[in-house]
Amino acid sequence: GAGVVGGVGEVPEAMDTRHLRQHVLVEEILGYEADILCMQELVPAALTDHIAPLLRRAGYTLAAGDDELALAWRASRFSPELPPVEWHLGGEVQHHPALVAELARAPALLRTLEEQPHTARGVVLRCVETGRRVVVVTTHLILNGVASNLRALQVYLVMHAVQRWCSPHHGDSILFCGDLNLRTTGESALQLVETGRVDPSHHNWFMGRDVGVALAELPEEDRCPSTIGRGKPCPR
Repeated sequence: GAGVVGGVGEVPEAMDTRHLRQHVLVEEILGYEADILCMQELVPAALTDHIAPLLRRAGYTLAAGDDELALAWRASRFSPELPPVEWHLGGEVQHHPALVAELARAPALLRTLEEQPHTARGVVLRCVETGRRVVVVTTHLILNGVASNLRALQVYLVMHAVQRWCSPHHGDSILFCGDLNLRTTGESALQLVETGRVDPSHHNWFMGRDVGVALAELPEEDRCPSTIGRGKPCPR
């Protein structure tokens, strides 16, 4: 029967039929014939037992840890120049004292940013044909519907972590990918990726101003913009 996710049938097989679904997943991944793969929301057991062996057999080298993220590249096209790394985004906050000082005015927001479990994984590859460097990064940002500001801050942390790690220079290609959980193309996180900055007047800073604050602690007029999750009614 159809699997049920959040009360809605979204998958053709039950969620516990991994032995069926993982074959379809690998077939789809290999069907793209990509030179570089960025993956998120992987179940470690499925990756180790099934997905990784098949990708290696197809000529890919993998970089994965004990979280949900993995990178893979064709060994015939790229060689790793720097070993793969992983960043815990909450832990990256400590490297930015100016950001901490700014967010000190919104302690709940700062605490929420630091407590997030999200990570990013990166590797520096060199094309065996052209010699060009490619910096590859994959991540998975916070899902919270009104936390667009946190997604922008997480992108900021990832970008600076990459800069501190490998100092990309002119001529490098940077492949930034992931499950960004963006709600619209106007989100501040995407603006940061595209332009390198987010305007202080961007509406995401206003809409997400109370992320991390309990609804009961907010004035009644502020409770609707602070509702967490999709489809949840205004608590008023």
